[in-house]
Amino acid sequence: MAWRRVGIIMETFHLRPVKSMKFTFDPFTTNVRSIRELLHMVHSPKVVATNDMVALRVDVKSNQCEPVVDVDFADGEKLLLKTKNLTTMEMLEKLTLFCNAKDIKREEITHINTKLEKKKPGKRKK
Repeated sequence: MAWRRVGIIMETFHLRPVKSMKFTFDPFTTNVRSIRELLHMVHSPKVVATNDMVALRVDVKSNQCEPVVDVDFADGEKLLLKTKNLTTMEMLEKLTLFCNAKDIKREEITHINTKLEKKKPGKRKK
C-alpha cells in the first residue's frame, strides 16, 4: 500500500460534513483488512477533532456479512461503501472526495481587502 500517499491524504482529511459513520464487518471472514485500517484512520484524534458531533459506530458481527461503511452526511445524503474488494486507499480517496464536495467551510468565500480597498475615500489636503 502507498503509505506516503495515505499520509498526504490524512493531513487534509476531515469529517466536517459527516453526521455519522457506521462500520459493519465480520472479523472472521476474508477481505476485512481494508475496513479495519480505515476504521483505525478515522478514529485518530486529529480526524475526530474536525467534527466533535460525528457519531462513529462499529458493528462487529459473526454472521459472515459483507464489510460495509455507511456514511450519513449532514445534508441528509448517504454513502454506502461495500469494502469487500476495495483497498484502504480507494476508500480513503472516495471519502475525501465526498467530504470535500460537501464541506460547508469550503463553499464560504472570504473576501480579503487590499490596501487600496482599506483606504477610505476622503478629502485630500493640497
